[in-house]
Amino acid sequence: MKNHYFKRGHRSALTVVEITVTSGLVVILGILLLYIASNWYFGSAIEAAEEVDKNIQIIRSALMIEKIEYYDVYTPNRASLTVRNVAKDNIGLRILAVDLVTMDNRIIGHKSLSDQDYVLWQGDKVVLEDVPVCAGDQCHKGDLLRYRVWYIPERPLNEGSSTFEKAVFVESSFIYAGGKLHLACPTPNDYVILDIVDPVLLTDGAFSGSNLIYIRPAIKNGTSPRIDIAVRVESLDGAALGYGGARNVQVPSSEEVKISGSFSGIKVPFKIIIESPDSTIIQREWVMGGKPGSAFASGITLLWRETDYMVHTVVIEVGAPILQKDMIVKISVKIVDCINNKLAEVEAVERIPSGMDVNLPVFIKLPEPVRFDQIYSVEAMIMEIG
Repeated sequence: MKNHYFKRGHRSALTVVEITVTSGLVVILGILLLYIASNWYFGSAIEAAEEVDKNIQIIRSALMIEKIEYYDVYTPNRASLTVRNVAKDNIGLRILAVDLVTMDNRIIGHKSLSDQDYVLWQGDKVVLEDVPVCAGDQCHKGDLLRYRVWYIPERPLNEGSSTFEKAVFVESSFIYAGGKLHLACPTPNDYVILDIVDPVLLTDGAFSGSNLIYIRPAIKNGTSPRIDIAVRVESLDGAALGYGGARNVQVPSSEEVKISGSFSGIKVPFKIIIESPDSTIIQREWVMGGKPGSAFASGITLLWRETDYMVHTVVIEVGAPILQKDMIVKISVKIVDCINNKLAEVEAVERIPSGMDVNLPVFIKLPEPVRFDQIYSVEAMIMEIG
């Protein structure tokens, strides 16, 4: 309502009518706006729910490049990739394209596969023939290159998302040298990946009387949902040896699995060797370094990305007795593959506080992420430096 509808001392009939009509229009307009807002809200809520559902599918999906073959003898300058769906759930993954990328992130080759019916379900693999290769003087012998495979969960694609808006990719690097190139450690057909090994130790670095080691089988590839596990503990000086195991272990497992055995009294430094008659345990060796009565590694956890199964951080659980004064320690982590190639080696310095039982997690970021399926040994050594 506007002020000129009112006159000082009286109101005309016309003014009253104008006011009534205007009020009615305001009410109608308000109802209309409420209707529009309600419909917008419910429509937006539905769209948001659908968007979250799509994003969850993408996060839970995972593709892995198992093998790279680069030919230059009988079929010059030709390459193929073997890729596998290693998702935790039975989600279909549609492969959209392959890029050839330099380490400074230049795309020097691209092949679209959107017109091909490459849809992989859990455990499926396919060989992608004639993927992009180096042309002319784009590459030189010894160059480190990457193949990048773009993919998307099948459901979002069927719902009309045929673009790269929701696509993710997995990468694998190789040295350009011609000939046939495989991963240093080709992935077995049936394997289990561990991301936690946590022995129960006393404050002096010796196994407790409970004779327990906790592990977590985080990922598996194979048909059997349960496996038997055998564990061996060896002192690094060869003075002590212990055995243990567990039967009918569910793989993968969302929780840590208890392994019992005869480990009591074995002290750091020692290594834990984990195997199975039913499946290849890829992370088979875990070294807990340190010094009895001082600081020592009492557990190791590997942090990894679910999108591409790359390990980016190692968490070392540092144990020690109650100290009279603070201690400065150097923590060294080394990761190697199946043929003892060093994949990563990092160090960190940490202060251990005095006057309390120590069970200190130290997060150590790797210089570059490492493929989970190439990690066969993890070594954590701890040395007092002050």
